[in-house]
Amino acid sequence: MGRGKMDDQIIEERLVDNPLTGFAQWRAEISEHGAAYAGKIQVSVNAVSLVGGFVRFNGTQAENAACARYKGLWEASQVGGARAVDPGREPVDGGWLNPEAVFEIGADARKVYSALTQHLGRMDTNRLHFVVVGEWGPTPYAKHFYRLRVPNSQAVSRAKVEVRRIAARAAAFLKLTGEGPINASMRSEGELPDAYTGEVSTRKVA
Repeated sequence: MGRGKMDDQIIEERLVDNPLTGFAQWRAEISEHGAAYAGKIQVSVNAVSLVGGFVRFNGTQAENAACARYKGLWEASQVGGARAVDPGREPVDGGWLNPEAVFEIGADARKVYSALTQHLGRMDTNRLHFVVVGEWGPTPYAKHFYRLRVPNSQAVSRAKVEVRRIAARAAAFLKLTGEGPINASMRSEGELPDAYTGEVSTRKVA
């Protein structure tokens, strides 16, 4: 586990949104399989890559969805260490991707990220970032924020409650219910979700 970060993998089989499912097919699958399974495909994913250290906090579907959304926004916003260029973009005039183009790629994400962090406040944003992007679990969280050399079970429980409260606030702000991001209005408008909001369990695979 290194310094206590989520260096291991927690592999889960789950249903995620299939970006190739059109509106007509989605409506047909609702009739055949029900709304919970319409437009979904089953894949194996590493839960840590979705929600970071929050996978150890036993969050609800909405809380997990908020953490996945936060991480996605942070990465798409090109903030801090997440800044990157698309290696698939072809160089122009022998050069690499224009820095101004890189900046514009995450413009929409930055707007949502900025609004979310303002809603949470600096302190809660730092705490959520520590867990989700930093990939720290509840015990390292208690050590860091409560200044405890060896956190007891009460401190770890307090850490879980505290971070889940922040994630719940983020979920409410982002209007995430944990029921899945696809609905009729999104499909009819041709929009696709940019964050998976399914439940993330904590079953560790050896």
